[in-house]
Amino acid sequence: MAIRKSVSQITLRVVLSAYLEARRLKPATAVAYRQRAYACFGDWLDLPIASITKDMIGERHTDITRRGPAQANLAFRVLRALLNYGIRRYELPGRNPVDRLSETRQWNRVKRRVSVLNESRLRAWSLALETIDNRTVRDYLVFLLFT
Repeated sequence: MAIRKSVSQITLRVVLSAYLEARRLKPATAVAYRQRAYACFGDWLDLPIASITKDMIGERHTDITRRGPAQANLAFRVLRALLNYGIRRYELPGRNPVDRLSETRQWNRVKRRVSVLNESRLRAWSLALETIDNRTVRDYLVFLLFT
């Protein structure tokens, strides 16, 4: 008979492991989730998820933002997914503390990258296009260029 862990034993590490096992993620995505969890929340991995507070979330988000706003947002999207999973999977009371970032409008505004094929790169793109054997793919890429 399996012994059910008490709520106080459900750590972020346990949730991360259960989440990665339960979800059908691409291998690279699973590695990225694990890397993000260890890099940004390594000192929280052995904390019970019920002990992670909104204040801890706010402070850590501010700290990681200093290194990179987009990276901070990404880290907390991963943490939000893990905590949502843990709260539901283990039927824990309360709300996800990452909600604090939305409540206080603390998410970083990050400009989306825009990649434009300018005239100086057009010739190289055209030459690369000629190396594609599949005519349909080549035609499709040219079509995209003009739309």
